[in-house]
Amino acid sequence: AIALSLLGVGFVWIAFVVQKNFSIILGILFAAVGAFGVYASVSDYYGDMMIAAIVSWVVVTIGTGVLVIRSRG
Repeated sequence: AIALSLLGVGFVWIAFVVQKNFSIILGILFAAVGAFGVYASVSDYYGDMMIAAIVSWVVVTIGTGVLVIRSRG
């Protein structure tokens, strides 16, 4: 389930970059986090790699929220 979620996140952010809604760097970062999360969930679901994938997903999501709030303020 988490692998499909992270794969979906990667695809959604690629679509955001194609539509030019967010910066290319942020889209590439999110797509990389999604790809890393899929790899981690398939190869090392109960290990440290999966923890790193989820933490990186949370950090990039919070960073995106901060950037969106700062741009509207």
